[in-house]
Amino acid sequence: MKTKIYAAGLLAVLAALPLAAQQAAPDAPKPSILILGTVHFGGSTADLFSPSVPDILTEKRQRELAEMIAALKRYQPTKIAVEVTPAGIGKLNASYQAYLKGEYQLKGDEIDQIAFRLAKELGNKQLWAADTKLDMDFDGLMAAAAKNGQQPLMGQAMEAGKSAVQEINHKREAGTIGALFRWLNSPEALMANHRPYLYLAQIGTADDPKGAEVLAGWYKRNLLIYGNLVRLIESPGERILLLIGQGHAKLLSEYVAESPNLRLADPLRYLP
Repeated sequence: MKTKIYAAGLLAVLAALPLAAQQAAPDAPKPSILILGTVHFGGSTADLFSPSVPDILTEKRQRELAEMIAALKRYQPTKIAVEVTPAGIGKLNASYQAYLKGEYQLKGDEIDQIAFRLAKELGNKQLWAADTKLDMDFDGLMAAAAKNGQQPLMGQAMEAGKSAVQEINHKREAGTIGALFRWLNSPEALMANHRPYLYLAQIGTADDPKGAEVLAGWYKRNLLIYGNLVRLIESPGERILLLIGQGHAKLLSEYVAESPNLRLADPLRYLP
């Protein structure tokens, strides 16, 4: 028989813990996590909206990337986590080890171009998995919008998403890679990318709240990623950098910032 713990019951359980277990010294060191939102350099068929950086291998972009990696190095991450599941990290680390030996040519994706290069600069022996995959039923969401005459909500979500992508593409074309990442990780850009989900959450009815259910799955996925990150911590001095699609960055940053035993590092401090 499963025990259900409701909010009041959970608070009672926590209150019953010894005082020493509830309190931490205010000046105690806290593990630090830096969430670095990125575009998928080659685009993504799994994302509803997907800007890209198709010229990342040009000489100009490679110089800009080198500048950004030098800036990120100042954070001195003890671990670099990436948008890969535990099932896929072995293959990725095999490629990373080959790269360290000079036996692997970097591809044009963001993990190779940022995570591999930064990890090598730092002398890190491996990369770490942070992702968890969960399907989002966008087909069901569109069907619910059509069924309930809520296509305008779907249209608003699509327009908001397209506007966010257009702004990212403009920043990419007009400036450097460092400037693009400063925009991607700004509060304005994080909110712009998150806003379409809040339109989608309104789709459905009280009996069939399809939009809210789909959005709950998105929040769940990000909470699972947060859990994966936390489990990487091995000491109070840990400094973890997570490279992940920008759409995840707003929620993950909130989860870390609101955790009393963690410290959220500001990515804008470590970008050129």
